[in-house]
Amino acid sequence: MPKRLTYLVVITCMLLTASCAEKHSGYSCFTSLPENGWVYGDSLVFQPSDLDSTDARNVYIAIRHTNDYPYSNLWLEINICDSTSCHRDTLCMILADDFGRWNSKGIGPSKQFQMLLPGTACISDSTRISVRHIMRTDTLHGIEQVGVTVETSHP
Repeated sequence: MPKRLTYLVVITCMLLTASCAEKHSGYSCFTSLPENGWVYGDSLVFQPSDLDSTDARNVYIAIRHTNDYPYSNLWLEINICDSTSCHRDTLCMILADDFGRWNSKGIGPSKQFQMLLPGTACISDSTRISVRHIMRTDTLHGIEQVGVTVETSHP
């Protein structure tokens, strides 16, 4: 019994130590889209929080889609704004190859694909990231969620 108690105390101390950090080195958030589709003009806004300001970062855009998504790619407009400037870019996510096989990962009817945004090392708590589709359709079907993940970059 004392050996078990020792393990329990050690594990509890490790968990408490890990939970004491003030700032995080990463951020991840997904927004669910309506079942009736993603309307052309609707932008999704993400604002990373509690990031350590000394870390260089990579920013990924992630898409969760169904097998019913009717296209092989997805064009997005990404706006990254902080308190002093805005940067707009377009991103083409190639979700399927020439034979219709998904490049996305997942088992079953839902798949996820993520892509690194180039040149996004200066992300802070004041940064706003907005994402909207720029496909040639008014309402896009088959996209379940859109997400942004911010990770510390490792040289």
